[in-house]
Amino acid sequence: LDWVAAEEIANIELITEDGNGEKGDTGADPESPSAYADLTRDRGEQLIGGSIFLANLDLSHPLGYGYNRPVLPVFRNSTRFMARAENPYATPLHYTEEPLASGYVSDENLEKLADTAAIVVGGQGDGRVIAMTDNPNFRAFWYGTTRLFMNAVFFGHTIDDGAVN
Repeated sequence: LDWVAAEEIANIELITEDGNGEKGDTGADPESPSAYADLTRDRGEQLIGGSIFLANLDLSHPLGYGYNRPVLPVFRNSTRFMARAENPYATPLHYTEEPLASGYVSDENLEKLADTAAIVVGGQGDGRVIAMTDNPNFRAFWYGTTRLFMNAVFFGHTIDDGAVN
């Protein structure tokens, strides 16, 4: 996503305030001194090492083909956050306002994640760029989102120009 945004391949906005998403981010208050001994613990608290979050899926969107329920559990193991698209039709999957279903996430990251995009559809020429914050095929053990990937591959070309950010 960093590369896609930097090269302007798709019109996506990554949420990076306060160093969010950066490897060294500890979530510590930069205005108050912290003990070096706490660095590893503070940095670890900000990681999302494998938690399950709830996201809203537009079942009428080509990426939602074959799904029957609008709330989709999503496995997440990164602190990369993406803003919802300006075009209301270009964010077919976004996290709920209270997304945590299972696992650990810091309060700061939970607040940043709420109501952000999990998928944004961009355009490049006549093609489509499907930007996903998470790996829907992660280690081939979370099967609930593999269909999103396959729908992007097989139905991405069917997404209307009016639904592109």
